[in-house]
Amino acid sequence: TAYEIRLSLVGSEMCIRDRYQRRVRGSPTNAMASFQSDQLFSTIEKRVNADKQNIINKIKGVYLFNVTGPGGAKKQWTVDLKQNGTVTQGAVGKPDTTLTVSDEDLVNLATGKAKAQQLFMSGKLKLQGNMSLAMKLDTVIKSDKPAL
Repeated sequence: TAYEIRLSLVGSEMCIRDRYQRRVRGSPTNAMASFQSDQLFSTIEKRVNADKQNIINKIKGVYLFNVTGPGGAKKQWTVDLKQNGTVTQGAVGKPDTTLTVSDEDLVNLATGKAKAQQLFMSGKLKLQGNMSLAMKLDTVIKSDKPAL
């Protein structure tokens, strides 16, 4: 089947609509934007898959990362280290801790160029939910620092 796809600007967000005028999940900004942190989440997924049960036992929580990128693009990643040991693009289920951070700052945090406390105090890292789980963030993103 062939689809006619239209791009339109809704408010300040670009949308994709199919020929039936239904909004298609995601936006061109999100789908096409290149985020440096994508590699970080790939690395986290590999690390989790290699030692799933041990990491789940250490963390026991679900993180939702709201990452802002170039040109106002946004991506969400769910890192479930409570039951499933999965890393999924998008918001899945109910997170215990939600982190909102720019792509650049997340990469700097993962590579050790920035500290979570500094980012938090400067307003560049926003946290909601379980703060004790947020304190375990280094375990999730910093072990075997990814080459970004």
